[in-house]
Amino acid sequence: GNDEQMWRKSLKDFENKSRTDILREGLLVQQDKVRQLNEEVAKWQKRYLLSLDNVYQAAADDAVRAKFITESLAFDNSLVRLWAVEKINMWRKSGKTLPLDILQKPIVLLISDPDAAVRLAAVELLGVLTNVNSADALLAQLKVENDPAVKTEILVSLGHVCNFALSPGAEVKINPQIRMETLQITSEFLKDSNPVAAAE
Repeated sequence: GNDEQMWRKSLKDFENKSRTDILREGLLVQQDKVRQLNEEVAKWQKRYLLSLDNVYQAAADDAVRAKFITESLAFDNSLVRLWAVEKINMWRKSGKTLPLDILQKPIVLLISDPDAAVRLAAVELLGVLTNVNSADALLAQLKVENDPAVKTEILVSLGHVCNFALSPGAEVKINPQIRMETLQITSEFLKDSNPVAAAE
């Protein structure tokens, strides 16, 4: 500021501080800047997702909507991929037929997504899609998954997929070896990891 007296007081205060105090204050300032930046990023992400909703709702044709979702499933931002998975889930719940011919492959690819939240959302969705054969991909990811919540959900979804395939008139056929490996992993969960999920 322009007030010489205040300036001298600030200088004296600064001179009386230890190196540790100066570094601590600098770190606090940086942390505050990072917090403000994160808040700003979160605000813009929310606006972007809202604009995605608007574009999606404006598309009257299901083929256009499906293409938009497919592109969003491959987007480099995990929040957008989560948004797309949620749109598929809402579409499924609406009772309308899902265009799985174009959605199936990108959904299955998300099983090995770098973001655990995306993997979890994709696995949960695949666990209720009775006409998608995701067993191979689910089993492969189950063997390498390191997030306990995602690993448990993969086991549950894999169990559902195997069950769908055993139902009379099922469109999806699963290699019996996958069912055997799933049961072996289930027995490990029963002993060590998550007995409730294993029992299901």
